[in-house]
Amino acid sequence: MKNKIKVLQVGAENFGRGGRSVIAYNLAMAMNPQKIENDFLSLNSYEESKFVKKINENGEVIFANKNSSKFKYSKLVKQIKIRDYDIAHIHADNAYEALKMALVMRMAKINKIIIHAHNDNVRYSWLKNQLIKVCKFILPYIATERLACTQAAGTFMFGNKVKFTILKDGIDVKSYTFNEITRKKVRKIFNWNNNFIIGTVARLAPQKNLPFLLKVFKKVNIKNKKLVVIGSGDELQSLKKIARDLNISNKVYFLGNRDNVNELLQGFDVFILPSLYEGFGMVAIEAQASGLPTIVSDGVPLDTQMVDELYYRKNLSAGINKWAQLIEKISTNVTELRENTSRFLINKGYDILKSAEQLEKIYMKEEKL
Repeated sequence: MKNKIKVLQVGAENFGRGGRSVIAYNLAMAMNPQKIENDFLSLNSYEESKFVKKINENGEVIFANKNSSKFKYSKLVKQIKIRDYDIAHIHADNAYEALKMALVMRMAKINKIIIHAHNDNVRYSWLKNQLIKVCKFILPYIATERLACTQAAGTFMFGNKVKFTILKDGIDVKSYTFNEITRKKVRKIFNWNNNFIIGTVARLAPQKNLPFLLKVFKKVNIKNKKLVVIGSGDELQSLKKIARDLNISNKVYFLGNRDNVNELLQGFDVFILPSLYEGFGMVAIEAQASGLPTIVSDGVPLDTQMVDELYYRKNLSAGINKWAQLIEKISTNVTELRENTSRFLINKGYDILKSAEQLEKIYMKEEKL
């Protein structure tokens, strides 16, 4: 065996900032760098960040912008092939996406291919659903190992008859644990000291149902309320227009992508995730790790319930007024000091160190095959 196992992480190019990319990044950074070298493939344009710098300390970020007129899959295959990877770890939401990249990895002469399912109950067109069904049948013959964040995500990716391993979406619990000093610092920097902060962290995409959140915020009857949205995406301008139309622009703040979400969560008073669907919804776990009251929709898996006293689940069909009333009710019990909730996550197996240890063992097993 080599001194290090070389792994290419695929489908996690929103480095450390959202969804499955956060999961892949956290897992890679928590592994033993003496045993595992993690590179990341990005098919998006180059964007420097602290996450890219951290990856480059022990591995490499390979940028190949597929939206460029010069992009060719043949060049991508060559780029990957010359690096002589032992394993390709493909993060995907459906079998079509997974199979497409698995075939590219095979062309690049990577024989050990791990498919990692991160989503379920995703809404696609009829035609794409048929394509996914075909790919789901082929996928088990390509993948040498199958992983999923939940049972539902694994079944959605691989079907009912194929075995797969559950790898929980662990987080760096310590970095999210409530810190009174950090809360005061964040609220001072953003001038939130006299405000009730309703916050969310999400891609600005239809799945996240952010127009609904804006309408809920409009109805919330809380003095000095503010809505903070962390994340970027194609819906930014349309969301800003909705905020203007609702006459709440002066109370809504779009902060874009941030490298310090763990700190910003300390400054919130309540966290909202009104998604139409989620493969898992790890940000809900991060919010509870921060001691935040957390309201999620019925589109978010129940697996995200970590702390019973902080977790509120509301059907989207309940309507805007009911959601607003729930926020108002929660606001009456919000205090400056919050409980250290880290033990709840650790006891349920959502510590990133445990997940990374499990994945390391899977990599070692793959390399021995």
